[in-house]
Amino acid sequence: MTYQIVSRPRTAISAIYLLILAMLSACDQKIVLAEILVSERQGLDRALEYVKVRLPVAKQLDGSEQLFLVEKNSRNLIPAQIRDYDEDQGVLYARVIFPVAIDAGQHKAFEAYIAPKKEVNAPFPLDKAYYLEYQEEEGIVQNSFYSVRLSNSEEGPGGQIEELILKKNQGQVLKRGHLSMHFAPNFSRPDMQDYSSIESLGPFSENHIEKGEYYVSTKREGNIRNFQEIRVAGTYEFYKGLPYFIFSSTISIEKDVELGLLRNDEMTMDSLFTHLMYKQNAEARIRHVDLYSDELDALEKNPIADNAPWLSFYHKEKEYAFGCIRLQYDNANERGTLSTVDRPYTKISAGSDGGRYWNRILIQKKNKKALKGDVYREKNAYLVFTARTSDPEKEISYFEERLRYPLLIEVNRSE
Repeated sequence: MTYQIVSRPRTAISAIYLLILAMLSACDQKIVLAEILVSERQGLDRALEYVKVRLPVAKQLDGSEQLFLVEKNSRNLIPAQIRDYDEDQGVLYARVIFPVAIDAGQHKAFEAYIAPKKEVNAPFPLDKAYYLEYQEEEGIVQNSFYSVRLSNSEEGPGGQIEELILKKNQGQVLKRGHLSMHFAPNFSRPDMQDYSSIESLGPFSENHIEKGEYYVSTKREGNIRNFQEIRVAGTYEFYKGLPYFIFSSTISIEKDVELGLLRNDEMTMDSLFTHLMYKQNAEARIRHVDLYSDELDALEKNPIADNAPWLSFYHKEKEYAFGCIRLQYDNANERGTLSTVDRPYTKISAGSDGGRYWNRILIQKKNKKALKGDVYREKNAYLVFTARTSDPEKEISYFEERLRYPLLIEVNRSE
């Protein structure tokens, strides 16, 4: 799967670039906010990635202004999305995101500018086939590869994923009929039959949404109803032109609490897939398992490791796939030791009505006490892709390499 950033012809870009320089100089403005150096050092071509940086600005931009990047060699202009602002030691910063394409081993330098929009009509540079939309009332986020529906509650929007539609695979719908498809993190007390999750946040939870041309994120954080001892934070990140979304979560134990179960990275789905594939560790070969055979039972005796790099369900005949690339897994607590766990592993389960799901078990023993200061952190990329019969793991391996080894970014502030 390839992506292409579409830029203007160099002559047109250069003319606009010179116009901007003249305009800013005439206004006696500080021309360059910062220089941003982007380096690819893993020998991997990057058809589309996003750079996130924090840039000093004199003030918050109004609707008539645009922050953009000029690539120093090509003079291509890239409008940036400003996510938000923060202040540090009296300096105002804008948190910025913008797309790049870069070849293996290449270095690129960008200069960041602010100019009136009416003077610079530089369009957002991705191909028109790519788009990103967030419909807040419906709780729907969609791009050219997928559409997700997030649960809403009286506490606010931005809950967990209830449904995922695969746009490149005949609109295949992934869901779990009686509960949210993404049900993580979740936990229960020894005497409880049901589980609580981030959807069970109390009335004073914090809800934050960012939305723009390239990037949408939803964050929820707070203490759980009936679990005031536990504070949970979860953030979804969605990108224009990329076939994955990222979910980061933190479980913080604020008071000692007895648990009957603690899980994360749980995806529950109806009978929609035929096979599982996974990589046990960085060096291991990729294994394939029939989800409706005795091979699934064998995984209970020889389970997938809790820190397995990635796993995916796929449909062998229809070739659609949905997988998880695990980018961060950290159970270090505030005391500098390992948080309470009980034989952690990755579980693949058979649910009711033929459903199948995966999760990461952290605690599975009744009456296991999680201690104040225990913290459980995860960051996972969830990828929709095509699992070709000839090479089903090709696409997930491609994205795992690039997500595992991000671009190196350096920001040099102008004085």
